[in-house]
Amino acid sequence: MKSQNIYITTSLPYANGKPHLGHLFELVLADILTKHHQNQGRSVFFNTGLDENGAKIAKSAKEKYPDEATPFAVNEYQEDVSVYWHRFCAVWSIHFDSFYRTSHSDHKKQVKEVWDFLIKKGVITLQDYSGNYCEGCESFKTSQELKDGKCPDHPNLDIKEISEKNYFLSPSGIDPLTHLEVVPRKRVPEADNIIENYKGISVSRLHDPESNLIQSPDPEHDIYVWFDALLNYIFAVGYDQNEDEFREYWEDAQVVQICGQDNLKFQAVIWQDILSHLGLPLTDHLLVHGIIRDEKGQKLSKTLGNYIDPNEIAETYGVDAVRLYICAQLPTYSSSKWNNEDLINIYNSWVVNGFGNLARRVTTLLIKNNASHVLKKFDWSKVSEKTIKSIEVAKKKYKRAFDQFDYNGAALAIHELTTEGNREFNDSAPWNKEISDEERISLLTDFWAYVLVIKGLYEPIISDSIWKIEDQLRSWELGLTEPEPVKWFVKLETEKT
Repeated sequence: MKSQNIYITTSLPYANGKPHLGHLFELVLADILTKHHQNQGRSVFFNTGLDENGAKIAKSAKEKYPDEATPFAVNEYQEDVSVYWHRFCAVWSIHFDSFYRTSHSDHKKQVKEVWDFLIKKGVITLQDYSGNYCEGCESFKTSQELKDGKCPDHPNLDIKEISEKNYFLSPSGIDPLTHLEVVPRKRVPEADNIIENYKGISVSRLHDPESNLIQSPDPEHDIYVWFDALLNYIFAVGYDQNEDEFREYWEDAQVVQICGQDNLKFQAVIWQDILSHLGLPLTDHLLVHGIIRDEKGQKLSKTLGNYIDPNEIAETYGVDAVRLYICAQLPTYSSSKWNNEDLINIYNSWVVNGFGNLARRVTTLLIKNNASHVLKKFDWSKVSEKTIKSIEVAKKKYKRAFDQFDYNGAALAIHELTTEGNREFNDSAPWNKEISDEERISLLTDFWAYVLVIKGLYEPIISDSIWKIEDQLRSWELGLTEPEPVKWFVKLETEKT
């Protein structure tokens, strides 16, 4: 039986540009899930990073540093991009345990060791190979994956028919779906179809000194970029380097991988096949999120002029408002349309007018009635059974939703508890002068319990705001400052759209 430890990893995006909304979406989903499980008392390892090898990276590096030799240009470019992504994660409160970079010498060494192992095992062999190659994806495409002879993700690029001797990975013969849970279930038939048509895959290209690929032990062949990148998932948690860590976060843990729907073939089939060849446990859960499009349903693209810069929306609406929108309103597992108006409305409704309003009204009355002690040294034994029951129901619903990777459902559980708290506050009218002081303090104690629980449930989603509130409450407990719930959340104005 596996332990309660959780290993969560995103896919590794190509390091040939700045993060876009799709990257932000995946990172926020992983970070929220990580923080939730940490709050549940579990040991969690969160891995993300950059895929820094491949022809596209070398091309981008030479464009930025045209006067430098390719190796130096690539190195400088990789460092530039890595620094930018680290800053990006910091801005968005993405707190990882590992930021994996496939350019590191340790990674390249381990990739070659795995390659040698699979060669000796006889599952990687040199064969004549021909296929349809997409330079944008840096991978071969089957006829079923093409639309009108084009790659759906790179319709502006011509597919190249390539015939050459390549190293080929044989299929292991396993059915990964007997072990792997694919979320959402609607992706299972698609994965099943890929498995049925999977006959193995090319894992090398003819050596190109300008490609920035890892050279295989055979000097005439480079190792395919996706093959070396996939291995990061096990290398990040100590494979063949740290037995205790690897056992703790892969062999004995619940392994959760998050990727986009265009990555299903590699994550659900090919990666599981590699794991099988290595004699390792397969991934437990694969979360396949949808694509974010513009308000007209078009894919976001700089070429189309509808690109949305994550940095700009952070400056305009704030990090927490965007994180809430991603978790609560955007459908996690199907394509969605980004809408700034919806972002504003849900933040103002759920957080400012919902949670913030309840906190402001409760603290105002407690202070007005000289009952600050309720806030400073909260006594849960004073909370009514009715309120405790309502809170427990909401917490179970919240936890069950996260256990099922239902982000929208988890956020809704918080909002429903907030709505209930505000409704009960209005119905009980603790400001009424006809209520005795003892009854008033009892009621306000219940409502502060609502605030404390809602604050804790919201922490994985709107992390920055909750941490600031925590600091303010600790300062108040020490007698240094007075709490100011009216300033906890600032209403977003529609004119900013």
